[in-house]
Amino acid sequence: MGYGDGGKLHNLGLSRRDLLPATKRQLSTLYKLTRRDHTSAGLTRGRASELIDEAIERKEERRARSEPGHFSRLYEVVLRQATQAATDAARDWLVRHPEKKFDVRVGDVSVPCHGVVGDAFLRKPPKSTPFMKWFASEHPESKGDVLVIDHEYRDRWERDLHVGAQAAALRVLKRQGVSDVRLYVREEPGENSRIQP
Repeated sequence: MGYGDGGKLHNLGLSRRDLLPATKRQLSTLYKLTRRDHTSAGLTRGRASELIDEAIERKEERRARSEPGHFSRLYEVVLRQATQAATDAARDWLVRHPEKKFDVRVGDVSVPCHGVVGDAFLRKPPKSTPFMKWFASEHPESKGDVLVIDHEYRDRWERDLHVGAQAAALRVLKRQGVSDVRLYVREEPGENSRIQP
């Protein structure tokens, strides 16, 4: 006697194979993918097939997360956050130091300076790090050892403004897992002193 199939699979009373019990092969595949025993769960072939598809999808997502391509969007956001933090820190420094100390002549133009002249910069981490692999592919024009944080006040002359901006960017980078970045201060050409973070 069949179940809507005109006698097909009459011995089981079912015409839909997906309602049959899961096969040993399906249960074995599920165990390999999930490391859980599903033999006593009473799974049907259809449900076992769905669970296998879900487990394969999760495995592919984990693999995609571990590949460098996944970090592309993450590092874009991290660099943007570091740049914004540097801009905010530089702006705050200018608000706290509104008084002009002297002018710096650049060609025919006098630029007001609110503190000691100097610069600060971040030294790039090793090229083998995931961040630097991404950075090299996205910013091939960036040569040398300096990690350029392109904040709004980058062209200013004040050393302490740059120290504050670069330190703020460094904090964001370290918080997001970009390690081995160092902050350096240049007081005069050729004389560098490292500031420990």
